[in-house]
Amino acid sequence: MDIPTIIATAILLGGLVVGIRQLVLVGRQVRIMSKQMRNQLDWDRKNVTFEYLAKYSNELEGTNLKLHSQLKLLRQDGSQIDLSKIKKILEDDEMRSHLFNLVSYCDQLALGIAEQYFDENIAYESLCVAITATYKSLISYLDWRRNETKIKVGGHFEVLAKNWIERMQSDTRIHVATSLEDNSKSIDG
Repeated sequence: MDIPTIIATAILLGGLVVGIRQLVLVGRQVRIMSKQMRNQLDWDRKNVTFEYLAKYSNELEGTNLKLHSQLKLLRQDGSQIDLSKIKKILEDDEMRSHLFNLVSYCDQLALGIAEQYFDENIAYESLCVAITATYKSLISYLDWRRNETKIKVGGHFEVLAKNWIERMQSDTRIHVATSLEDNSKSIDG
């Protein structure tokens, strides 16, 4: 083998080593960037969830107070509100609007969770009792609206509430909190 061939082969092998090294570095960079993008997406999902949950306490505060005063909406015993009582308050346009807004909020939250736009764990930790109690209270209303409109009104809300009811049954933190509340009621009563 002559010297120019040896030099050309050495340069070619050196270039191959440098090229492989560059591919390894690019692969590492792609993995790092992918991880950063996943972390950013996770952060964004959590942030938008907190923003949407704030709407429940800020924008729906008046709605919740009015509906609770009229319907005792957040029933702790899990009972449904009598449909005749719901129909009575629906005669008032303002109350109809409040009820529509609350169901719409819950349905949009559930859809956002189903589509992984919202972080379900944050939403669950914040609203599991309110969402499930609201759903249980409004089953007769949802059924009536579905029959009236021939559309599955609150369908996402229903799926989420049923999933959370199941989840709450196995969530020891909720059972402990409930039993502590029951104990304090019996001590106070």
